Amino acid sequence: MEEVKVVYALIKNKYNQILMVDNHEGHWSFPGGRVESGESLVEAVIREVFEETGLTIEPGKILAINEGKFLKRNHHAIFFTFEGHIVGG
Repeated sequence: MEEVKVVYALIKNKYNQILMVDNHEGHWSFPGGRVESGESLVEAVIREVFEETGLTIEPGKILAINEGKFLKRNHHAIFFTFEGHIVGG
């Protein structure tokens, strides 16, 4: 099985509302995605949030680490969820 690293950012505004993105067909998640080769987790979460939202963030601490196996894709995914603080965009 191929190990795949995935990053997400939990971004809240001053009203404690959480930013979610519609990935496809009504499936909502935090902004994020796959870590590219040679990229750190922090670099990946900054890039993915910008690509999906146009926002620039400063990642905070890691809030959760989860995993899942996706047999149809032959992937063992490790999910890293960061705090995300908007600094631009």
